[in-house]
This record gives sequence, structure tokens and C-alpha cells, in this order.
Amino acid sequence: MDTLISIIGGANVDLSATLNDAFIAADSNPGHVDVGYGGVARNIAHNLSLLGARTQLLTIFGGDLFGGLLHDYCKQQGIDVHLSERVNPLRSGIYLCIHNHGGEMIAAVADTEAIRSITP
Repeated sequence: MDTLISIIGGANVDLSATLNDAFIAADSNPGHVDVGYGGVARNIAHNLSLLGARTQLLTIFGGDLFGGLLHDYCKQQGIDVHLSERVNPLRSGIYLCIHNHGGEMIAAVADTEAIRSITP
């Protein structure tokens, strides 16, 4: 029998900025930005899927562009999201972090409003 593993929780777009030089407060700092997909539940579902397990993610995707990207990425990775919802006007979960030129985190913001909308 092929077991289905269900994971309930958050899915985020991860934005990670790394500065080219020393941080200058209250100014625009040159650097580069990487975009990835995260959220604890999404990460678990993804890793289980990579191990060959049938996985299902129950989450709330925002009705914005990021929600569509997250939803589509999960499906591409073999994660069943048919019980998850895209909800307008919620913003998708976003994790934004800024690293100094040495790679150490300076600050981070986790916007996880969407996960509070998950109900039984």
C-alpha cells in the first residue's frame, strides 16, 4: 500500500539579500538578491517528496503573484496541493533576510499572515 503523508503548515517565498560591501544604514546598499521557496511545512513536504514519498501539503497560498509561484513550484516538485487554497486578498508568506558581505544575517522579516488563515 502506498502511504500518503499529509503536512499542514506554511509555505513561503524566501528573499535573501547579500550586500557587496559593508552595510550603510538608511541607504541603498549594492548587493544581490536570491529567490527561493521555503516555509517549514513546504520544506518537509519537498524533502519527503525527494525521498520518494507521496506527500500532500495543506496550506494557504496568497492570491498574489507569489502564491501562484509557490503553488506551481510545489506541484512541479511532486507535492499534492489539491486541498490547499489560494485566498484573495491575502498576501503569500514571505521571508526576507539581509546578510552582510560576510554572509552573516543583519536582519530578517517573516510575513506569515496567510498561515493564520488555516483552520480545521
